[in-house]
Amino acid sequence: MRLRPIGPRRLLALTLSFAALALPACGGDDEGDPTSGTSGTSGAQGAATDVSAIDMSANEFNDATIPDEVTTVDKLAAANPDCADQNIKSDSFRQGVFIAAVQADAETMMSELVADQCAGG
Repeated sequence: MRLRPIGPRRLLALTLSFAALALPACGGDDEGDPTSGTSGTSGAQGAATDVSAIDMSANEFNDATIPDEVTTVDKLAAANPDCADQNIKSDSFRQGVFIAAVQADAETMMSELVADQCAGG
């Protein structure tokens, strides 16, 4: 995978993505009961998901709305068995994928970038 330099448009998209992820972390109740252990914040719970139905190129991903980007990353990570021991709902996991998408070739598929993030980078 060849990385591209970040231009002003992509830098703006990346900044907005970070801001969108930071806002929900500013307070409020967390979803799920932290004592139940089933908050859905880790693992590949949705492994039966058809990846081809939700996969897209990095270019399409970067053109999508931020909520759609988050949903796509969450679904692709949940469908990937290599992500079973990752906290796929964490901001750091999502931000790693967002940064990779901004730097990747336009044709690189998001499932590949999510798999790379699950493998540690």
